[in-house]
Amino acid sequence: MVGKNYIAGSDVLQVLEHALAHARGRGNELQNSLSQLDQVTQEAVSRRGKALLDLARHYLPEMSAQAVERTFNEVRRDLQELLLRQQRRQRELQTEWDAALDQRQQMETQLEQITAELNALVTRREELQTQLADQLLADPAFQQLSQQALTAEQALKRNEGRVAESKQEAKEKLPAYERSSLFQYLHERKYGTPEYTCRGLTKRLDGWVARMIDFPRARQSYNFLRITPELMAAEVERRRSEFTGLMEQIESIEDERSDRIGLTDVLSQGVECGKRRDELLTKIQFEQERRDRLEQELQAIESDNNEFYAQGIDRLQSFLGNMEESALEAKTRQTAERTDDEIFAEITWLNKQLQEARDNSQQLFQERAAWEEKLGGLDYIVRRFHLSEYDSQRSMFPASFDPRPHVDSYLRGEVNREGLWQALSELQRFAPTWVQERYEEQYGGRKRSSDKNDSDDNLFDSDISMVLVRVLGEIAGAALRGAVHRGMERRSPIRQKNRKTRGQPPFPRGGSFTKGRGF
Repeated sequence: MVGKNYIAGSDVLQVLEHALAHARGRGNELQNSLSQLDQVTQEAVSRRGKALLDLARHYLPEMSAQAVERTFNEVRRDLQELLLRQQRRQRELQTEWDAALDQRQQMETQLEQITAELNALVTRREELQTQLADQLLADPAFQQLSQQALTAEQALKRNEGRVAESKQEAKEKLPAYERSSLFQYLHERKYGTPEYTCRGLTKRLDGWVARMIDFPRARQSYNFLRITPELMAAEVERRRSEFTGLMEQIESIEDERSDRIGLTDVLSQGVECGKRRDELLTKIQFEQERRDRLEQELQAIESDNNEFYAQGIDRLQSFLGNMEESALEAKTRQTAERTDDEIFAEITWLNKQLQEARDNSQQLFQERAAWEEKLGGLDYIVRRFHLSEYDSQRSMFPASFDPRPHVDSYLRGEVNREGLWQALSELQRFAPTWVQERYEEQYGGRKRSSDKNDSDDNLFDSDISMVLVRVLGEIAGAALRGAVHRGMERRSPIRQKNRKTRGQPPFPRGGSFTKGRGF
């Protein structure tokens, strides 16, 4: 459906998904580096603890070697237990995260399948709707009924306007008659009618009053103002019944032919498929929110500020006590033995290794967090792309548009996710439906479908038969174009209700099988 001057929305989606995969891969690489660094750190901590224990055995005579070793073993067990708890919690979160990712990937696969199914149904729908429109246009009886219905609607519209004017005139003028005591006096006595029974002086006086206010003319005007709106309203009802009867015949012919060529079945399948797609997108949104929460907890437990790290630091500090590195260094310098110097040198080297590991870990953690934020932003863009139905076969972007520089700019941090989305949404368009294309050919110069003030778009966004929009539009021509719009709007709620009663699929709003405009 996308012309040569445009690129398909699905092609833009591929660029976004490629960037998403790249960001996810980079985040995994950084996570692997953090895991390796964590293993190195654990080994260095273990070696440092053993070296400190060896040195303590040499130079802490106030503590027996047995007591030091026992205390060290207790601390080591405590630290190991904390580490095991942290790792267990990490594994639990990672398992949940992996399950959520698998579930999300399964849903995305389902989304691709449903989208492909919907696109196929959209193509089939338009083929059959075009076929149905051609059949109806070739039917002389249908054309005659349509012309009569549109003429009846036009007359109905005129009568409705006259009733409104008549009611407004009565509203403005009747109060003057009702406030006139002389007019009301004669009117209540039924002066000038067979029911008037007064005689003699009263009759002469009443006649004098009637001549003074020109009562016959006033009574005629008064009666006209009271009775005419009701008479005209009755004519409106007659016109409405005439229009309704003609439209019911037209709609019956359309329904019968729609059933015969299979369009009714395609509409049923499309509405059901569109509902499944909308529901699946809601589930994907829910799964993504759950994954985001798991990622936040994983990041927290992997940071230096997690609860397990804080408990380990407290336990280690209570064990080391007076075994500070500076104190041990001074003690080793007071002796001529080489053993303690070698142990202290190892401790110093290990401390340096640990500090470097911590610095590298902090840098990697910050870099990973930055990529996780980019990943989250791209995931948001892709989900919004699906929700906006920019992945449909009718979605298109100008052929000159290249999304890659915009994505690269986002990855470099030069624009945020809203800036990236704006760059995409400003250029995205949906290819016109076959009905809209026909209107452009018939009437020319239509506003773009993005213009919310376009009366044609208001019609296309209604839950009406798109086939009748086109067919009646061609039969009507420019002279009766307004009658087509009004007639479809009059019949829309009634016809939808009738179709539901008969078990027929509803006409989707805007002709789309989904909540959006893409299908």
